[in-house]
Amino acid sequence: MKGVLYLFHDKTIILYFVFVVICSFFYYLTNAVTIYIFNPSLMVMTDILSPIFRWVIEVFKDKEYDGEDYFKYIAILKGIGFTLIIFSALVFNEILILHFCEFDNN
Repeated sequence: MKGVLYLFHDKTIILYFVFVVICSFFYYLTNAVTIYIFNPSLMVMTDILSPIFRWVIEVFKDKEYDGEDYFKYIAILKGIGFTLIIFSALVFNEILILHFCEFDNN
């Protein structure tokens, strides 16, 4: 067998493929429903959650590398960056309203 059919020679591979297609369908369906019901900028704000959770897992999982300065600097810089992103998202969605320098107008 040659070509694309070679990829589907095993039944477990076919089941994995069907599972991935179904999961992708539901992922894109929920994205479309979210955009239809809410503001499209909500998708941008919620897409940052995955890297934040991945960073939290990296920080707690890699505690044995505490001696390395590189890991500490990367963890600190990512933490500062994600804090700025969360703060900006809260201001953008008007959850936090800044009452100085006329930021609360309009």
